[in-house]
Amino acid sequence: NNWGIGCYNQGDMACAMEKIREAIGIWAQALPADHSSLLTARSSLAALYSRSGALQQGEAQLRQVVAALEASNAAKPSADSVNALSHARSELTTNLLYQGRAADALVLSRQRWHELQASRNPGETAANALATLALAELANGLRQSALAHARDALQRDHASAPGSRREGYAVLTLARAELASGDALAAATHARAAIAMFTKALSADHRDTGLAHGVLGRALLASNQRAEARKELDAAIAILSEKAAWLPELAELRKLG
Repeated sequence: NNWGIGCYNQGDMACAMEKIREAIGIWAQALPADHSSLLTARSSLAALYSRSGALQQGEAQLRQVVAALEASNAAKPSADSVNALSHARSELTTNLLYQGRAADALVLSRQRWHELQASRNPGETAANALATLALAELANGLRQSALAHARDALQRDHASAPGSRREGYAVLTLARAELASGDALAAATHARAAIAMFTKALSADHRDTGLAHGVLGRALLASNQRAEARKELDAAIAILSEKAAWLPELAELRKLG
């Protein structure tokens, strides 16, 4: 499973799917069907379907995993099961956002955050829950709450995982919220920071790096820095065309050209 995650971090989706399938096959023989490690691997595989553009297939599998984790967590709650359920809900929320189902994504992300708060020990998933909630709020036009949640997410990740991909995700989410709120200068600053973090933690041509270039390009356009914006948008389009051509965000970036 960790090998598969490493493949994904390097942008190799085929390798990631192969290794996670292998992990599921091994664990399915050795672990009960409701074990958190097995369900987490199933969630990871479903997320890879989503990130490859197979959104309906990914959603169906993620819903199965979420239902299994909810039942497991109700029967015998543990820190592992709480975290596994939180991650699965995060992936399902992202899937729904990709499908343009903003209202459904908002309901799910709010549920996730409220239940993590109730657990009183949200762990490392708290920052991700806040960042995902912020993205769902942005998709529903709730700019100010998105900005507040994105700032909270970044504060948590900067304290616990500075310079990591996790912090990069929080930084990029804050840049999106700032751009939506009309602060293009702050958005550009944070988008540049996200590019640097993703380049170091992942690669210069990773999908997440491409998304950060796109946010920077849009922020520069909003500041009327058209030449600089064109360079960033071209970089984003080149990366995303290769790594995630199905993404709705890529089509939006192409329209800006």
